[in-house]
Amino acid sequence: MSATDLVRAAAVRTNRYWPFSQLNRLAYGLALRAFLSHCTTSSAVRSVYLRHGLVQRDWVPGLSDIDLTITFDGGLSEREEWAFARDFWRRQQRLQPLVPMVRASDISLISEAYLESWTSLGIKGYEARTWKLVRGRPNLRGAFPPGTDQVRDDAFDYGLSWHEYFLLPWTWDDARQTPLRHLEMQRLARKVRRYASYDRLPEPCCDALRAERPDRFAVVACAIRGLDQSIRDICAASRRESGAAEWTEGVGLPAAAEGEAARALRNAGEETGALEAAYLVDQDRIAVLRDDLPCAAIRGFLERLKRTYPPGDAPPLVVSARVLEQMLRWYRPFLYWRWARHREIAHGRDVMAENPPPSVQALVRDVLAEVPRLLSFAQRAEVVHETGMSARRKHALDGMLWRALLARLYLEDGIIHHTRFDLVKLTRARYPEPYRVLRELEERPEVAGDSARNQALFRLFRDLARDVDRALTRWRGDQTSPSVPLEISPTLEAVWPGS
Repeated sequence: MSATDLVRAAAVRTNRYWPFSQLNRLAYGLALRAFLSHCTTSSAVRSVYLRHGLVQRDWVPGLSDIDLTITFDGGLSEREEWAFARDFWRRQQRLQPLVPMVRASDISLISEAYLESWTSLGIKGYEARTWKLVRGRPNLRGAFPPGTDQVRDDAFDYGLSWHEYFLLPWTWDDARQTPLRHLEMQRLARKVRRYASYDRLPEPCCDALRAERPDRFAVVACAIRGLDQSIRDICAASRRESGAAEWTEGVGLPAAAEGEAARALRNAGEETGALEAAYLVDQDRIAVLRDDLPCAAIRGFLERLKRTYPPGDAPPLVVSARVLEQMLRWYRPFLYWRWARHREIAHGRDVMAENPPPSVQALVRDVLAEVPRLLSFAQRAEVVHETGMSARRKHALDGMLWRALLARLYLEDGIIHHTRFDLVKLTRARYPEPYRVLRELEERPEVAGDSARNQALFRLFRDLARDVDRALTRWRGDQTSPSVPLEISPTLEAVWPGS
């Protein structure tokens, strides 16, 4: 365990004892003050907002981080903005070892010029109204998503993402199972349930989310049940449209799955009776639980599956049947066609065959979901401050580029389709220059300092953010916006990773 984790663990253990109950919180206040005095003194800074955990009453010293949004002058020239961002991250990196609760990944730099667009999409934009101003002047203009249905859907999607990309992988990672990690998982499971039932109180659950020494399988089981119960209520209150019938062409009967992962899923399903179905799709593994299972039954399945699941295999996605249906129809619509066409069944009945395809509205929602991240991407540390071109960095840059261009393609031309692969191919034909520039920058030989490459990356993504913001502004103001014609036929030679 690192020195930072030892300090965090000590804080968590002593939080309920006076005077540590006050001193541990005081440490966060001092860390925030140090950050503000060291990193936000530039005249370009307009405001600093505290968001997420520390604006809520239930934040936990040792587990919670300090999440900050910093807005800066929207009238800066490209050179001035580059100098500001580079200086900011240099200062932040020098301070990081002293204030580990203020991490680069928890800081967003946003131009004032993009605040209206940034706050108009997604649950993060909606929650900007709860941010706490800690420096500067208030400058949020309040273009929050209208309507409770949109807020509820975006919040559920946010909770589902934490379950899918963090909670489940942490459960399967035996190398990092420590009491501190289990407490982090407990806090994350509460977060998943809170967002899943955003506009109402979550249903009561078992004691796993209150235990001093939580059991990892019981904690995840509570999150899975919370998602299942919330999506039941969401579906009862709304009606989802389905996609075109021709989108299901090429979707046949699934092949039988083989291999260690398939056997582990099959055996766990047969022994516990908790599984409705289990699939393998390329590198994805999906365990579809029966609806309305109690936490104890879900926990039993997870523990049984973990005993025989191959250690080197990808962690399985574990959700109920009704959550899977809504994932493919609304929250992860681009998965539908790939999963439906390439699925192999390891256990149970073929529930995917019963799922209707996603609607155009769901596809548009997914494409536009990345716009807020794009608007602040050029100023992020992985663009401005990092050196070299690691696989992780290259993956982040590549992913942001094609996602940005998918949004631009829809906002400018109204083009959408049910396969991401075809959309990406079209962006490569329509916008070849950004792809060429990024490829050349990624292939550039390593140079000490890497400042020239980082500045070129900054320019590329800054220009993309400007173009997409302009297109989004026109699209929002145009009451006769494109009717999203389907212009591409689904004839694929390969499947786009992550589509």
